[in-house]
Amino acid sequence: MRLYLSLFLLLLTASLVTSEYWVGKAGTTTTTWDGCVPACAYHKTVLACDRHNNPLIWNKERGKQYANACFPSEVQEWSEHIRPRLAFTCDYFQPRLSRDERGVSVSVGFAGNSDPGNCGSCFRLQWTGGPAKGQEMVVMVINNGGVPPDGFDLYMAGGGPGDYDATALKYNYKEKEKKHYEGGRQKGGTTSRSDCGKIDNPQLKAGCLWRYDWANDGRHGLSLNEAPMKYKEEQCPKILLNIADGSYARYVQRIRQGSSGGSRYRKPHPTSNELQIREPQE
Repeated sequence: MRLYLSLFLLLLTASLVTSEYWVGKAGTTTTTWDGCVPACAYHKTVLACDRHNNPLIWNKERGKQYANACFPSEVQEWSEHIRPRLAFTCDYFQPRLSRDERGVSVSVGFAGNSDPGNCGSCFRLQWTGGPAKGQEMVVMVINNGGVPPDGFDLYMAGGGPGDYDATALKYNYKEKEKKHYEGGRQKGGTTSRSDCGKIDNPQLKAGCLWRYDWANDGRHGLSLNEAPMKYKEEQCPKILLNIADGSYARYVQRIRQGSSGGSRYRKPHPTSNELQIREPQE
């Protein structure tokens, strides 16, 4: 009898570890990929990148060297003084699979949120409906604006531009050629898994495929856009911190150059102390 009871308790504990219930605020998700400099880069919470994905601190007070590619008027204004390099969203900001502190498989990624005070903070999302119902994701907030209250705009290639669109500039195609898939159609993004196969960049393609292979977008006609979920704030996982502060980008650059040492893109990079990562609030 004791053996059966012990076995029952063991199975119950395992079940709780993999399907822990938690209370969160109600919200919705949308998808995005517009190529713009994330708003949180203004505060050095996260990096921006040039067209070739070399990481940089986007800081218009520092010699006005870079211009947000989504604002032509800003580019024009700066061009009167110095021809600026254009700054974009880094291609590294794609969703991917990882494991949380419980050892449970979970997706991690980046998102926009309406509250500017959430820059650099992380949230656990669990879908309560839609194609990814029951699945969880941890996101770091890197952008704000254009998102409904209690909404999270998930970054992924093919996620679709919103009011602004710098994908034509970043990926070198003509604005009038609308059959491109790195950004996807406006406010919605790609419409099928086959669209992702038309993206040449492996990193972007993986982010696009995540939408269909992990989040099951399109299953039974359901979409991640306007999908209901609950969320709560928590500590940022190391993988997101490494991507946000450029550690991952520097690693990729070293691999490309075939060296274990530093790269010519070593500066400017914020250190972990410079990053404004907010501790979760009780």
